[in-house]
Amino acid sequence: MTALISPATSSERAALTAYRKLLFSRNRDPFPLYAQLREQAPVLRSPLPNLLGGYVLSRHSDCSAALRNRALMPFSEDHLDRLMPNWRTRSASRLGYRSVLFQHQERHFEVRRTINPHFGRSKLAELRGFMTELAQRQVSELAELGASGRVVDLVDAITLPFPLGVICRLFGVDPRAARRFAWSGRTLSCFLEAVQTPALQRRVDEAADELVGFFTEPVRQRRREPGADLLSTLVRAADSGVLDERELLGNLLLLFTAGYDSSISFLGSAIRILLEHPQQAAIVRDDPDAASGAVDELLRYDPPVHMGGRIASQPVCLGGQEVPAGSPVWVLLGSANRDPAYVAEPDTVDVTRGSPSHLAFAAGPHTCVGARLARMEAEVLLPLLLRRFPRMRLAGEPTHRYPGTVLRGVDRLPVVLE
Repeated sequence: MTALISPATSSERAALTAYRKLLFSRNRDPFPLYAQLREQAPVLRSPLPNLLGGYVLSRHSDCSAALRNRALMPFSEDHLDRLMPNWRTRSASRLGYRSVLFQHQERHFEVRRTINPHFGRSKLAELRGFMTELAQRQVSELAELGASGRVVDLVDAITLPFPLGVICRLFGVDPRAARRFAWSGRTLSCFLEAVQTPALQRRVDEAADELVGFFTEPVRQRRREPGADLLSTLVRAADSGVLDERELLGNLLLLFTAGYDSSISFLGSAIRILLEHPQQAAIVRDDPDAASGAVDELLRYDPPVHMGGRIASQPVCLGGQEVPAGSPVWVLLGSANRDPAYVAEPDTVDVTRGSPSHLAFAAGPHTCVGARLARMEAEVLLPLLLRRFPRMRLAGEPTHRYPGTVLRGVDRLPVVLE
């Protein structure tokens, strides 16, 4: 890989300091740091070692172009061997890096073709009735839990069990059994974080082992009696040679955990934002046609994924700078969505604006396969929750997930329902 030079100008040095704070500090509000990067070094050359080095993009136009550029590919095994030498010894990365998220071009398209029908419009239209009934039932149970002004953690009470129940329906597994491992799935997602302590790495690998154990018997059962669910589709793909066994487990764990973990993060953040902006909450509550546009605006304002990584497979020009082949490229999705060159008054929540072309679900070939599912969950749950509890209010400071650099959201959201 071409060696990077240290930032030379004062603006570049200040931007590198902001980037370090993003990576190594617990930032509940990273948006001022994003603004600093956009202004001082929108294409930052980072001299940090291994995966943390390379080029950091913070403007919407550059991030959007990078995500659509076929010369920028997910980290391959060869790249990982150079940049993260211990990845093969860890349960989570050994499986996660064999999933569709890290496959490229024809291999990526082949796996996407296999799973896409489960996330298509017709399948989700069938699922919407179940989703609505589940949300109504869980909101009713929530009312009993929050009686007499008790403080309720909305994450534990609804923003976790609701998307978990939906993804269990898609996979054909028992949500009551899956609930025991729900937080393991949330921990497993942290293998995507750019900075991980040894303690976090151990927890992530333990979570991977727990979830592999949870799915061992369902996989065996589908091999005996396949069905129409997503788990059966993945097992058939493995049995027919489309996936090897490691790819089967990697895609199974990725699709299952991401299928509810991202929604936990987004729903929790969206509720927090609406409770902090009661006029916007009133629009979502009172206007039956507002939900779709509101969801996109909330995704723009604080998406569940704030950063994505790529490798330059050949020299490429990004934001007017030449990026050498083999360089890591970090795309700051959270920054792109608040770029004033992309949207007016980016730090203002306006659920009527619609927020076209946000990058909450990335873009290009690797656009999130579950984007429609996540949108639908929010469109169903948020208006229902606000109508049932019009005086709901925050009862304390939310607990944000950690490390929270790549994956944003809340782990605890205390409210009084009234």
